[in-house]
Amino acid sequence: MEANQKTGTKKLTATDWIVYVILIASILGAAALCLRQFGVIGSKRALRQSAASVVTLHVTGADGTVTDATGFVCYSGDTVVTTYDQMTDAYDVTFTAPDGASGTLDRVVSYEQAQNIVILASSEPLGLTPLIDAAAPVGGSKAYALSEGTKFNSGKISAPADDEMTWSGTAHSGTPLVNGDGIVVGMACADGAVSIADISQLWLSHKGLMTLPDYVFRDTPLGSYIDMIYASIYLMEQQADELYSAVRADAALSGELSAELDAFSAAIDAVRAPVADRTLTPDTVVPMWQAFLTAAEDFSGAVYARATGDAADTVSTFKQALSGYRQMYLTIESMAS
Repeated sequence: MEANQKTGTKKLTATDWIVYVILIASILGAAALCLRQFGVIGSKRALRQSAASVVTLHVTGADGTVTDATGFVCYSGDTVVTTYDQMTDAYDVTFTAPDGASGTLDRVVSYEQAQNIVILASSEPLGLTPLIDAAAPVGGSKAYALSEGTKFNSGKISAPADDEMTWSGTAHSGTPLVNGDGIVVGMACADGAVSIADISQLWLSHKGLMTLPDYVFRDTPLGSYIDMIYASIYLMEQQADELYSAVRADAALSGELSAELDAFSAAIDAVRAPVADRTLTPDTVVPMWQAFLTAAEDFSGAVYARATGDAADTVSTFKQALSGYRQMYLTIESMAS
């Protein structure tokens, strides 16, 4: 029997070493996944991926006041998601991206007040950096939101109650919430958070783009009639131009009604740009149309009493059309009051 012979040991083979290495790598990989999921590591990556997609919105209200808001590029480089409470008084929206790019968001893809979501878009290609990957929020995990500069805040996602997401952190309303892998899971709101699932559902269910000027009528009785309003005022404007031209072409008549012509021209100009640009608002549509009707009725009455020839025929046709426009206006006025 040999001296110093050890019993119960086995020399590791190459195959054994391979198995052990694979096992250790699997354990480390699973540990890293858990740490990222619960926010122990990966926060820098989350910040880096979300920061390029966060934009500053410049929202112009009805009184011309500009307020800064926050949103993020999602789904495509031309679509920005933000919160409804930042867009309640949005008559014009422009943006500034982290790389200095800027542009106008003049379309509304969809909105939902109850869920505090608005999805904006542009009629022009913007080429912004979108957050494309999305994941369902996991209760108990951490989510990150870009704060000032390159700083960020973290908070814990609570288990959804009644399918509503909650988040314990603080961030600007409209900021994307991303998990440890930089994948968007929701959006921060003034009163908590909204899940990316709700945003995606709203995106998929939209039925067509709405212009931003039409969006301001969304919660008013005139919302369903805004196209008819624009069309009616536009047709009235065209007929008013014809009457103006007919009177101007009559040297004697235009000389006699010089002051009236100037006043009527100013009344036409007052509606031309708002109608062409579709910038009427719930507060201006009724008084503007009323002023235009009053000016048209006064001018056509003065012309009717004096006109002959082509001017007489034109003003006669115009006065007949005015009765129809007046009736449309009265219907809109009663709905708006």
